Amino acid sequence: MSFIPSAPKSIQQVLCTFGGVSTDASATINAVALANSIIIPQGLFAGSNSGSYTPAAGVRCFLNSTTQVIARSAGIPRSGDYFRAIVIEFFPQFIKGFGASTIAIPNGSSSATATITAVNTAKTTVILAGGTFTSTLVLGGNLGDNLEVDTQPSIVLTNSTTITASWIWNPNNSKPQTRVVGYNYLEFR
Repeated sequence: MSFIPSAPKSIQQVLCTFGGVSTDASATINAVALANSIIIPQGLFAGSNSGSYTPAAGVRCFLNSTTQVIARSAGIPRSGDYFRAIVIEFFPQFIKGFGASTIAIPNGSSSATATITAVNTAKTTVILAGGTFTSTLVLGGNLGDNLEVDTQPSIVLTNSTTITASWIWNPNNSKPQTRVVGYNYLEFR
């Protein structure tokens, strides 16, 4: 009987801690093969510090290199707030195709698409990697003026060559912005 390794080669828990002055936080991980790895966001968590700050209305994460994860926020979180994610690296013999990128949803639209290399939809999963805005979010007055803040992006494999990102758009938004949705897709053999 021969040994067959499990599909995940490694699973790493990631913690990116914000310093209160930047929209980016990073974490160092053990090296992974980018072509066989995905990142799954778990969300933004409040740190122990308190005080006034611009809310992190949207956060997306991505593998910046084989050893670095970046969490990018639409606002500047408080010092000590942190973002958690999981990086899963698969053995290459289990992976047929992989991709990671972003889809920009322009102001005035509720969805946009990206074209990918053709995949078998029965063996492919797409994973939301969070969402941000194209510029630092500045809130003022009524949160209802910024409806996008109160909603979350979604992502779906529409067909064998298309990924669709959606995010509710508020036509009355006094501070409209392009929304950027991150994704990973993985096609298994």
